[in-house]
Amino acid sequence: MPDFLPNDIGFARWQVLELPTDEGVHYLRVTHIFKNDVFVMRIKEPIDVRYATRPTRYGLREFIKLSGRADTRWGRIAMPAQLIAKPEENSWRSDQAEAAWDLIEPLVEALENRENLSSANFSVLIRVRAQAKDASFNGVKRLLLRYYYFGATKMALVPFLPGAKPKQKAYLSQGARGPDEQKMPKRRGRASIRSQIYGENKFVVSEADIADMVSSLRRQLRVSKTGYKQAWKSYLSHEFARRNRSLFAQYTNFEIDEPVSLRQYTYYLKRYAELDATLANNLIIRTTESGHHGSLTASGPGDIYEIDGTGGRLHLVTESDPPILVDRPNIYLLIDRWSRFVVSVYISLRAPSYEELRYALLIGFTSRAMRFRAMGCNVDDERWPVGRIPIRIVADRGSEFLSNAIEQSLSTDLRIRLTNLPPLTPDAKSIVERYIRTLKAKMVAKGMSGVYVDRPMNPVTKRAKEKASGAVLTSLGEAYRDRIQIVIEYNNEPHSTLKGYRELTQAGVDPTPHMAYLWGLKNKASKGAFPYSEDELAQIFLSPDTATIAHGKLKYGVHTYYPTNEYAHVLARESTARAKRIAIRVDRTYPRFVYVSSKRGERAEFEISASGADTLGIMTLDEEMALEHEKKLRWSIATHKSNISQVNDLHDRGKRAPSRQNTAQIAEKRSRDATHAARVKDTESQKALLMGKEERSPVSSGTSNEEPEWIKRRKQLEADHIDLVAKMLSKK
Repeated sequence: MPDFLPNDIGFARWQVLELPTDEGVHYLRVTHIFKNDVFVMRIKEPIDVRYATRPTRYGLREFIKLSGRADTRWGRIAMPAQLIAKPEENSWRSDQAEAAWDLIEPLVEALENRENLSSANFSVLIRVRAQAKDASFNGVKRLLLRYYYFGATKMALVPFLPGAKPKQKAYLSQGARGPDEQKMPKRRGRASIRSQIYGENKFVVSEADIADMVSSLRRQLRVSKTGYKQAWKSYLSHEFARRNRSLFAQYTNFEIDEPVSLRQYTYYLKRYAELDATLANNLIIRTTESGHHGSLTASGPGDIYEIDGTGGRLHLVTESDPPILVDRPNIYLLIDRWSRFVVSVYISLRAPSYEELRYALLIGFTSRAMRFRAMGCNVDDERWPVGRIPIRIVADRGSEFLSNAIEQSLSTDLRIRLTNLPPLTPDAKSIVERYIRTLKAKMVAKGMSGVYVDRPMNPVTKRAKEKASGAVLTSLGEAYRDRIQIVIEYNNEPHSTLKGYRELTQAGVDPTPHMAYLWGLKNKASKGAFPYSEDELAQIFLSPDTATIAHGKLKYGVHTYYPTNEYAHVLARESTARAKRIAIRVDRTYPRFVYVSSKRGERAEFEISASGADTLGIMTLDEEMALEHEKKLRWSIATHKSNISQVNDLHDRGKRAPSRQNTAQIAEKRSRDATHAARVKDTESQKALLMGKEERSPVSSGTSNEEPEWIKRRKQLEADHIDLVAKMLSKK
């Protein structure tokens, strides 16, 4: 598949149109534009230039309509690397390019005439030129078509450097009996161990497939840093799927083995991919092994956990117009050193502190089902098992890891040893550091909104950050759903370290962090047991805060809570009309309940109101607090608009109201008797109308027998009602 680069230029000469069809994706280069016609040439891989054909004619209106489809894109095809670097002067490649241009230059000028692009004239012109220069007809034709194929540039005439062709032996096709009969290419290399399950893998990589591999790698490197493994998966899901649809369907349905293995993909890229300096810097290559294996050993799951916090490198904004940047969230990760199992992931909108670290531990060691289900995450304790309390946690020297609070909570209360690493030694917790890099790379690879993977240190990474800020998140729940899905995929993906654990192989356990962690919990000896239950552990990790209680209800933030147990009812009865501040403990990620503890150990439990429970999963308390400023702003703007509307209405009424000054002065001059008579007359007139009596016009000199309009309408309604009743009685 060609390396297609979309742009915003649109319909123009030498532009390429990406046109999806039932047969696959076609790429059409516009070579000539006339008053009523357009000529285009179909573009494939650079190696397919040898099969290029004469430009095809389209009607101008027909082609514009075709290019206006929703699934089409305009852009250009990346030039092959050998046609970008200008050959040295007086070299054989430079001389051949100049000679080729002298040969086809008159033909290029002649083909600016529409009539010469017809089938007959096109061949005649090439034949005459070939005879005049004593050249081959096919040679001249191929040079001319090559010139148009690569976008009408003289660099397209530079000859390609000869390269090594893939060596493939052949075997007789099924039914063939001799060497003269049809032969088919044979797949090289050792057969995969999975062949005993899926059968022999007969897919042979072609030159077009190799070009697809190179194109896929370049496509991903233009976006962010990428390794061969991630690029291989993206190649299978995009380029391979589009070129080999039937094989891809069989592969995804577990009917055949991987048509292109990671080893094949890496081999062909190292051999054929020529990357410029910018793309080469984005290619992640593992060159050496870490020299600190001893510090990374653990005897079993729960022995040593590594923890770290990182900037999420994603944007969270409001849905208002204009949008308001809420914050750039931080992500805390907790991972088991022995099994590489990710125990916890916590996304916070607050500054790093022990309170945020507390929630990372709370999520890791308590049930995930209710907490994340409220956020719309497809996760439960079976898909992502609850972690075991570790013997040791390794952390760096961040402020949240050095506080007295964490020392008291972990070392004293939970008997967890906290090891703070010396400065500048990230390799001592390289497992969590490596996973942070993996997490950020996968967020970009999956096309998640508002994400950028690298620090904005150069123009490329700065553009990536600006692009991410244009496609942002509007909900912390959305951020959780995407990141938790990545964690679950990682936990269920085979890990190279676990492949070397002989005990897992002997027990028949898949070398994935999920399965290794569960097997280790049951079969590996633990160095200690934790005395608290999960519910008691949750209480230890709950965050302290303050609320108010009045009229038997507890108010925390914008939510109202009602008592559920006996001690809570006691506190509710003792509350007064005046709000009183009270210390509580709450899980901010799922604040369905708040707790109030007494000195005697009693614990009051308050549950959120029904209306609050309906909106509980929409956002976390952190998100509500982050949006507090926007809420006040929206309230102020709405009040301002309402006030302006009412002021304008009063202003308009003042303009429309007639002046009553002269009328009042005239009324004062009237006698009291005349005024009284006028009031009595007006009152009697209104009474007559209300009672249904006819009002005689004082200005009418004659009499009229015609009934008023309102009497006619009343009689008609009465008649219609009588008819309706009669029909209903007749039906009975």
